[in-house]
Amino acid sequence: MNTQFLVTAKKHAPILIKCSVADKLLSMIPVPVVFFYRQEIPINQLVEALSQVLNDFPVFSGVIDQINGELHINCNNQGVLFSTTKNNKRLDDILISLPTLKAKHLVDLVKPKKAKSKKTPIFTVKVTRFACGGMAIGACWHHSLGDMHTFMYLMRAWSDTINHLEYNKPLIIEDREHYSESRIEDNHCDDPGLRYLEGKEIIKYMFYMMFRARNKREIKFYFSENELRNMCRAYSEKAGIKLTRNDCLCSHLFDIINEIDVFTPERMLSIAVEFRRRTHFPRELLGNYITTLRFNGKQNPDSGTLAKNIRKSVNDFQNHFDYFASKKYLVQHSHGNQLDRFIAKAIDPLKRALVITNWSNFGVYDVSFNGAKPCFFTPLGEFPFPWLTFISEGPENQGLVYSANLPNPLCDKLVQKDNVQRVHQYQDPNEIPPEFISQLKWLL
Repeated sequence: MNTQFLVTAKKHAPILIKCSVADKLLSMIPVPVVFFYRQEIPINQLVEALSQVLNDFPVFSGVIDQINGELHINCNNQGVLFSTTKNNKRLDDILISLPTLKAKHLVDLVKPKKAKSKKTPIFTVKVTRFACGGMAIGACWHHSLGDMHTFMYLMRAWSDTINHLEYNKPLIIEDREHYSESRIEDNHCDDPGLRYLEGKEIIKYMFYMMFRARNKREIKFYFSENELRNMCRAYSEKAGIKLTRNDCLCSHLFDIINEIDVFTPERMLSIAVEFRRRTHFPRELLGNYITTLRFNGKQNPDSGTLAKNIRKSVNDFQNHFDYFASKKYLVQHSHGNQLDRFIAKAIDPLKRALVITNWSNFGVYDVSFNGAKPCFFTPLGEFPFPWLTFISEGPENQGLVYSANLPNPLCDKLVQKDNVQRVHQYQDPNEIPPEFISQLKWLL
């Protein structure tokens, strides 16, 4: 039987949060993800624990408000949309057919425009129970609430509550922009992360979002631990410095995509960076504390050079941090115009900017409930436009999976045998993948 209801906090104190520029720029993006479990957790336990946790995480049970032209999160305890459903298939059958399954069967998608105009829930949870006794927990949040760190802080607290463990309370700031400005030193970076859309370009952008942005799909590539070690070894030798697997994988994928999708050497690679630790912000701070490091294809003619420059930029993050440069650009070009005339350079589908967000090391496989741990975690759903891609741990926490939302013509090329072989050129031909992973034929 399918049910749908609102879960509210047991104790509620109203808070009105003024959103930051980052929150506003991300306000049209919902973030849908799914955790798959081989054991089922009683619904009443999940609901009861979530209700307790919302006492400390009121942003998730609020609504989006526009007040005096400014975006706010009104923590009014309207509630989290919680739904349950029963699927007569086995968990393994669902995973095998995952690419053909409509996201709505596992996730209740947040509609950003509707959330703003109709005050609909900005966080949803959907629990799907399977015939074998397994389950899926699909979650979707309005990106203005916060980044992946914010979401995982809630998920860990939810897990800890069911497991009868204490968790650290989150830090909620009522004016996110003021908080950041008072703690970040101006590094005199002169490369803003925004650009202003002129008259003709805003029309072109609107046309793209209404029509061309829908011509996309998701494909996933699996990289084993051994393959990643081989890749890192080869790239580090080429660069002459020690590189991380994120440096190598990002440059490797960008190089192949940039070559296959003939466009322009000006294409941008944007790597998302969560900067709490790098700016000495508290780890318990909720919100969007992410920025991007951007790399021009023309200035990085090969994957080895790109990997080396990624590592240098990460190590020298403070000098590349564009917070104040973006603020200055916004003031200089706004002239009373709304923020919707600005676009983040990192997320620019008109220029086919490839965005790579690394969600590994966030502890998604540690979200356990009474001993039940996820066997698979993945982003799943309809993103508003292509070029948004994600790296996360693979099934049963083995290797890495690259989930890429890309235009259909590019996907058609990438799945061709010779291009799949290029992607996996560092794979040991004698390596035998784990049985569970080999069953998922859609993992290229």
